[in-house]
Amino acid sequence: MNIRRILAALTVAVILTAGGTACSGDDSTREAGDKQITALAPPGWTETGRGFQEAGLQASYNTWIVTYELKTSPTDAVTAYDQRARSAGWTRCPDFERGPEVSVNGCWIKDDYTLRHGAIGLHDDTWALVTIELFDGKARR
Repeated sequence: MNIRRILAALTVAVILTAGGTACSGDDSTREAGDKQITALAPPGWTETGRGFQEAGLQASYNTWIVTYELKTSPTDAVTAYDQRARSAGWTRCPDFERGPEVSVNGCWIKDDYTLRHGAIGLHDDTWALVTIELFDGKARR
């Protein structure tokens, strides 16, 4: 299975599983079925043209974040993400509770931003890690 087919399957799985975007109140428009959100990059993140990235973590404008590292289990995927988040200066959310959406496995905070992630399975028994939220904590309070 090539990487395009994997990413296409992953995108469909995320949209079907989690529904709409996690952020509310964003200035957004719909073009050709793709939700475009006007947003400012969080501190320390780099603009990529379609989103932001920091230390190997990628955030698209529609708030879905995908690591392109496929693993053989959800535990391996989450462990890899945890290592990336820590090395980028994120710390675990103190009051995080696991949620039902996309098997949420972690929550991280940094500079008033929150990152929540989960792992989903693909048809060939590999796992890819998906971050389901990136939002400004101040805007959500």
